[in-house]
Amino acid sequence: MAEKTSVQPRCYRANLTVTQFNRQTGNEIYLLNLDHAGANLETPFSLSPGYHVEFSFVLPGAPLEIKASGQVLWKQYLIAPPGRYHLRVQFYAPRWDLDRLLDHNQPHS
Repeated sequence: MAEKTSVQPRCYRANLTVTQFNRQTGNEIYLLNLDHAGANLETPFSLSPGYHVEFSFVLPGAPLEIKASGQVLWKQYLIAPPGRYHLRVQFYAPRWDLDRLLDHNQPHS
């Protein structure tokens, strides 16, 4: 009997600038980390849970901009720096393709 292999979801620290956010320039919006199910963003504004968002970013060394969309799952006000928020965006569909792209762009030790 063959052994079952399972795919373990992985979270990646990104710390990247968002290039587009809801079809506008992503001024002061940062992608903190992401996984196949969603992403954590830092923004200068608050969005309510359930709000639809689209955003784009470029991985270092990658030739293409990556686009993602989903809805805000939760938000958290940051005490420092003031006027900043963390948002969790849940993708509408799992993005397993990100594992391959991110593995390729991670530094190897």
